[in-house]
Amino acid sequence: MKTTKIIGAFLLFPAAAMAAPQASNTGSHLDVYYSNLDFEVESGGFEESIDGNGGGMDFWMGNGIGLFTAEIQSNSMDGTVQGAKVEADARVLRAGMGYRFLFEPTRQFWMRAEYINFNGDIEVQGLGSADDTQNGYAIHAGGLIGTGMFRGYAEIGHADLSDIDGFEYTVGINVQPGIVGGFIEYRQSRLETDDFDIDETFSDFRVGVRVSF
Repeated sequence: MKTTKIIGAFLLFPAAAMAAPQASNTGSHLDVYYSNLDFEVESGGFEESIDGNGGGMDFWMGNGIGLFTAEIQSNSMDGTVQGAKVEADARVLRAGMGYRFLFEPTRQFWMRAEYINFNGDIEVQGLGSADDTQNGYAIHAGGLIGTGMFRGYAEIGHADLSDIDGFEYTVGINVQPGIVGGFIEYRQSRLETDDFDIDETFSDFRVGVRVSF
C-alpha cells in the first residue's frame, strides 16, 4: 500500500512542476529517493529471500564528454527463513567516472567505471549475528533517449567485489517538466560467490525526486 501511494504521488508530481524553468540538457542531476530492496539467496535446492525499505541519494555531473557519479543508499530488511526471524541492514557507497557520447539534448550514451563499497550485517534469531564488507568495481554501459519531458534510460554492466561478482542492470523512466522532476527506477544485481555455490540477487525498486542542473 505504501508503494502504491508513492507511485500515485509521482504520477501527480509533474503537474505541480509545470511552471518550473526548463531542465538542463547536460544530464547533471541529483536524485533523492525511496527504495524497496529484495535480497534473495539461492544454493542447490535452497531459496529464501527477505526485503525491506530504505532510501538514498544519487548524483550525476556531466559536461560535454565527461561524467562523474556518486551514490549512497541504506536499507533495513527482515523476514523469516526456515522458521527463524532474520533482520539485516545493507549500506552501499558508489563513486564513478565515465565518458559520454552526446548526439542531441534528448539522446546520449555513456560508459563508466565505478568503485563500490558494500557493508551489511545480519542477525538470525537463535543463531547470532554476522557482518560483511565488500569492496570492488563495476563497468557499465548505458543510454538515455526521450522527447520533451519524458525520458527512458537503461544501463547494464558487470560488478566484481571481494568475494562476489556478476552482472547488473538498471531501467528507468524520468518525467522532467522543468528543473524539478521525478523518476521510477529498477535495478537488479545478480551475483555469485567466488568460493561457494551461492547466488545472491538484489532487486531494488526506487521512486524519487530528480533535480536537474
